[in-house]
Amino acid sequence: LHSPMIARVTGEDTDSLAGKAALRSYWRQALEAAPDLRFACEAVLVGSDVLTVLYRNQRGRQAAETFVFNSSGQVTRSMATYG
Repeated sequence: LHSPMIARVTGEDTDSLAGKAALRSYWRQALEAAPDLRFACEAVLVGSDVLTVLYRNQRGRQAAETFVFNSSGQVTRSMATYG
């Protein structure tokens, strides 16, 4: 996962995470810090081996998350960007 939110959530000087344990810890912290978290999907864009979801969060902030898939359909890379 690559996201500018990682440093804010974890307090660490990094913008990327790898592995299930790191992702689980990040999302646990993120969800605890934002119990009112909501997403309104604006669009889903499909590519050959990628998917991008455009949405707004509960504060009205626009964001996009792109997921890259391997041949088995597993996400191998995820990137988040914010407006």
